Amino acid sequence: MMAPLFVLGQYLDSPADYSKECEERISGLGEELSRLLAVSLSHGSDMNYNAGQRLGTYLLADRSPTQDPRAATYSLGIWISTKGPLWTLLLHRGEPGKAEWFPAPLSEVAGTPEVDSLLHTIETYLRSKGYTRISEEALDEMLPDKETEMDGAPATVRDVFFCEIC
Repeated sequence: MMAPLFVLGQYLDSPADYSKECEERISGLGEELSRLLAVSLSHGSDMNYNAGQRLGTYLLADRSPTQDPRAATYSLGIWISTKGPLWTLLLHRGEPGKAEWFPAPLSEVAGTPEVDSLLHTIETYLRSKGYTRISEEALDEMLPDKETEMDGAPATVRDVFFCEIC
């Protein structure tokens, strides 16, 4: 579900939070989600050209979770914005054994009971913590008068709230 524009608007000019407290809060979300999911989530706190931090896991071709990125076909990223209580999911596809990942739609992994349960648990947990999900469809929407930090190009919802290079 797309966050209403007024929800995005209230955080549009908020600065990214680079504090240790923010990093620890997101790390705590990842630890709790890992326990709920019984799946190990990594925490990518590098915010170089990112307004968010990534919690992530990998999926095999059969959509089951794995901790081994070399064996994985998919990389599932749970991006938490540091500009406000917003989050999104980003999926990338690759070939096992290779370190190249390419954007893929979530529909590529949804539909199996295991993945649907995983996605439902993530959604329910983050909603209970006061976070609003930004839909996959909304991520590429352009934001008027906003530019990317990296090269000054017109910015999308993904660029402003989550990541320019993800």
